[in-house]
Amino acid sequence: MRHGRGPAIERLPALSLLHPRPLNRGMSFTIQITTQPTSEPVTTSDLHAWLRLNTTDEDAILASLITTARQQFEHLTQRAVLPTTFRQYTDRIRHGVTLLRGPVTSITGVHYYDGNDNLQTDSTYSSDIVSLPARIRWINPLTISLNVRPPVYVDFVAGWADTSHVPVEVCTAIKLLAASYYETRSAYVTDNLKELPRGFAAVCAKYALSLDGDWSHGGNRWEDRFREGLV
Repeated sequence: MRHGRGPAIERLPALSLLHPRPLNRGMSFTIQITTQPTSEPVTTSDLHAWLRLNTTDEDAILASLITTARQQFEHLTQRAVLPTTFRQYTDRIRHGVTLLRGPVTSITGVHYYDGNDNLQTDSTYSSDIVSLPARIRWINPLTISLNVRPPVYVDFVAGWADTSHVPVEVCTAIKLLAASYYETRSAYVTDNLKELPRGFAAVCAKYALSLDGDWSHGGNRWEDRFREGLV
């Protein structure tokens, strides 16, 4: 049972958000998640309070909506919210590799296939994980395979250290989107999760890493493209 009504949510027009988009034109890469985060930045109790619910009957649904909302934030901003291990494959390595998720907290391995198609580990690189995006630079040029594609991959961990380090506005944005999905279940079921609260979009615009050339003009340009359904 629900007491009262939550705050009115102003929503942006339906957008096509779940289609893969190219990042950094001219760079060929693939990113995989190898280890998912072990918790969520928002609890079902947090969402209960936001929605003014007094029953736990729908906790499984709420947990699913929280995860979906967090993944949407990560998809749109290219940031991991909590520690997540990624593997980034690339075949463009002349000067190094730009890591296309953040904030990076550690690089756990740099691997490449050499000229004889044998897998090697490089430990002579230099790295900058303080800047966004994080970068790896080669100290000694790599001789890579001409046959194995992609010839290089990097394992790294990205995300805020734990829930206490996740900015409050990021948690609020996740609650906004999860609550929106709860309130508009027809959109959740039939509209491919496209309808977004304006507040969620504003926080995404602030935290977007702008790793794609088209998004490198800053938050206002990002929000314009977001509203126009181009991302």
